[in-house]
Amino acid sequence: ELPELQMILVEPNIVAEARQRVKPFQHRARWLEAMSDVAHQELPDASLDLVFIDGDHRYQTVVDDLRLWSPKVAPGGCLAGHDFGLNGLGVIRAVSEFALRHNATIRVQTDCFWFFRAADGTWL
Repeated sequence: ELPELQMILVEPNIVAEARQRVKPFQHRARWLEAMSDVAHQELPDASLDLVFIDGDHRYQTVVDDLRLWSPKVAPGGCLAGHDFGLNGLGVIRAVSEFALRHNATIRVQTDCFWFFRAADGTWL
């Protein structure tokens, strides 16, 4: 149990199935019904412990998501996402370049999940 856990979900077209899956946690959930490049403006920098990116897999879109959302990660927090695999070549390239620029080691788990923190624990 994590009593202070809050989820902020970014989805431009929230479908009934998504709302149903989140329903048990609705007291902890806040939906931002907008595209990622707009929704990031709703949150202050360094305010999130985890940012999980699973959007458009095209290279430039992933580059943009990383640029817009990485400042939202608090010091010591984690940047993570999905599709670091053959179906996400744009993801692999963008995440790898970002990690290299920030001296971060990418960890890849089963089902193509990736995550890392900056070597110094910060993003800003």
